[in-house]
Parts: sequence; C-alpha cells; structure tokens
Amino acid sequence: MSDLTSNAKTTEYLTTGAISLVVLMLPFRPQVGSYAIILLSILGMASLYQSRHFQVLPRFVYFLIAAFLVRLLWLFMAEDFKYGIKSLETELPLLIFPFMFSTIHVSETIRKRVSKVYAITMILTIVYGFWQLAVYFKTTSPYGFWEYTQFHLDPAWFWEHSRHFAQSMLTWDWIHYSFINISIIYGLHLLVYLDNRAIWDRILLTVYVVLAVLFLIYTGSRIGLFAFAIAIVSYITFSFEVVFVRSRISFLLILSLIIGVIIILVLWGNEIDAIRYHYWSRAVESIKLSPFIGHGTGATRLVMTEPEFEAITGWSVNHPHNQYLSELVQFGVVGSLPLFAFMIYGIRHSLQNRDMRTLCLIITGMVFMITESPLNSNKGIVPFILLVCLSVKKTETKLRKSTD
Repeated sequence: MSDLTSNAKTTEYLTTGAISLVVLMLPFRPQVGSYAIILLSILGMASLYQSRHFQVLPRFVYFLIAAFLVRLLWLFMAEDFKYGIKSLETELPLLIFPFMFSTIHVSETIRKRVSKVYAITMILTIVYGFWQLAVYFKTTSPYGFWEYTQFHLDPAWFWEHSRHFAQSMLTWDWIHYSFINISIIYGLHLLVYLDNRAIWDRILLTVYVVLAVLFLIYTGSRIGLFAFAIAIVSYITFSFEVVFVRSRISFLLILSLIIGVIIILVLWGNEIDAIRYHYWSRAVESIKLSPFIGHGTGATRLVMTEPEFEAITGWSVNHPHNQYLSELVQFGVVGSLPLFAFMIYGIRHSLQNRDMRTLCLIITGMVFMITESPLNSNKGIVPFILLVCLSVKKTETKLRKSTD
C-alpha cells in the first residue's frame, strides 16, 4: 500500500513539474518552450503505457486536433512552404496539449500548484518589464520618467505614442509585448484555483491583479484592458445561477453579442482602429479570391506584405491582426470550421456543465482574437490551450490490455 502511495506521489510531483516547466518557459524563446512541451509529451505517453487509463476530455477540445490536421493538410497548398512549416511548429500545441492532458491525471492539488507557478512567473515577467522601462528612460528615451508620466495624462498622446515606446522598452528576446499581455490576462482565469481564505494566496492574487493592470496601462494595450474588463464582467455575470439554468437562452445571447461585435467592426472599424481596419480589408480581399479552401498554411505572410504601406507605417506584418481572418485567409470556410466549432461548442458545453472558468477563458481568448492572431504565436497559443485543458472536467476510461 505504501508503494502505491509513493508511486502516486512521485507521479503527481512529476506531472506538476512538467506542466510548471512549460509555464516557466513562457517568457523565453519559443524553441525553449518546445523542449518543455516535448518532456510533457513523454510523461503523458509513459503514463498512458503504465496505467492504461485514458482521461477523456470534453468533445469540443478535440476540435483543436482537427484544426491542427487542417494546418498539416493545407501545408501542401502553401506558396511559402518554409514559412508554412514554421507556422506548423508554432501551432503544434493544438495537437499536443489535448493528447497530453488525455493521458495524465491532473488533480486539484496539481492545478493549485501550477496556478501559483503561473502567477509567480507572470509577476516576475512584469517586474522585469518595468526594470527594462527604467533602463529605457535612463539610456534611450528622449523623455524623463515624470515627463512621460505627464504625457499619460493626455489620452490622445497616450494612445498615439505609448505603445510604440512600449515596444522599444518592454521587449525581450524579440517578443512583442502584446503577447506577454495575453499570457498575463489568461493567468487571471487560473488564479481561481487559489485558496481565497489563505492569506498568502490572497496576497499573491492582489499583487498579480495590481501589477497586471499597471502593465496593461503602461504598454497602452487597449485590447488587453478590454479583455481584462470582459473577464471581470464575465465572472460577475456567470456567477448568477440563472445563466446556467437558462443555458440555451444564455448561449443565444452570447452568439448575438458575437454577431453584434462583427457588425460594429464592419461598420465602424475604420474609426475604431484605422491601421487594423486596413489589415482586415486586405485580408477580406484575399478571402474573396478563395473563400472555401483558402490559400494554404502560412499564407497570411504573403497576403499582408505591402511595401508601400510598410514604408508609411515603419513596420511590417505577417498576419491581419485578427485570428478569424487569419483562419479564413489560410484555410477558407471549410478549413476554419474545426477552430470555430471549438469556440462555439466550448461555450455551449461550458454553459451546459456550469463550467464558469472554462467559459470565461474561451470568451477572453475570443476577445483577443479580434485584434490579434494569438494562435500564431507561442505566447498566445500555449497559455490558452494549456489553461483550457487544465480547466475542463475529464472522464476516465480503461484501455484494453494487449493479449500478445
């Protein structure tokens, strides 16, 4: 009996360590994170071989595997095959995470430990970002700290210039600060695992939230602040039992809100963000050329290349800053169905099973997808898929042992 208990503890520590390692690698280069993901995959296969137990995730999660298979098949349509391979490598978590979390057992204890690791990792990342801010003011910035702070009191100046300063002062290892913001916001959903009655957990949660808000403000992340507000509103809204009792009505209301956002962006997107609206328009024109099957994996890089516009703005882009349009450009309506089905069925499943945490997480991800393509980045895709797989409830099935 003691041996069984010891083995269970060892497995629990290994699982916690492997998942935590993936989290710890988030602030660094994607290649480093890939090694951590491979280690977690090995642990999953070893666990499956030893226990012969398969942890069945909700069906909507497996749409992510289908989305990856689409990327693999559409790779043969890519004009830039090398870039398509690179995109495929970045989006490997769509395949790996659903498999891994179907083979390992994740207890509430593991979730709480990983939550603390995630919170501390993001806090240290934010602190490092502010340290770079201080270095920037000391060595590079044409403005002093207090002068820059005064500029922040002018909203027009803030939104026009702040984000460009942030890209210079809060970037490390060639990582765009927007994707760091995405990782930070996703972490808010994992913090619900912390024990709110424990004083250190309450301190950790408070520090995390305060630093997250300050970081979002000083990087001028409009979508980050909007997603943060949506996350808070979502938790307040979904805390009412009637939302889940009337799940069908709630589902229709959420779909109506999504359609409403689409209508607003179509009609007034140019006034909301002229540059992104230009990107979206280019993507839409490309979609019209091949609406059903798209242009192939990684095609957004070719579609969005526009030397004349890049000369005016001073930067180049390789995606339309909208995940939905990125999907349609590359894979068309047919190839985009798995990812869209994941979102829609994920919302429906979460409502039916009263899973507020997963519901809020998916909605937050969908908000980020309006002005970014988070699945095209290691910092956007890893925390999102990781936390979805950590949050959902699983059922267990026994695999048949080989008779050979």
